[in-house]
Amino acid sequence: MTALTYLSLRCVLEYLEANRRLQIAARNRALSRIDKSVPFHISLLRFTDDEITVNNISYTFGERHFFVPETPENMRKKIKRSKD
Repeated sequence: MTALTYLSLRCVLEYLEANRRLQIAARNRALSRIDKSVPFHISLLRFTDDEITVNNISYTFGERHFFVPETPENMRKKIKRSKD
């Protein structure tokens, strides 16, 4: 199996569904570089205060709070030793 040429890859990325393309480019540094030079084809783009919608898929932004119990004593000692 042979790899796609640069021009073929640009063409494939250009016509790939926008959300799929975002996912693929986020996982591959080489494709991410090519992706930045290829136009997107988006039928719907909507922004709200805490959400972006791309072609009917919404990405929501917000804060997540993770509550952890107090740091165990043995970990506190390790942290203290590493700072000394």
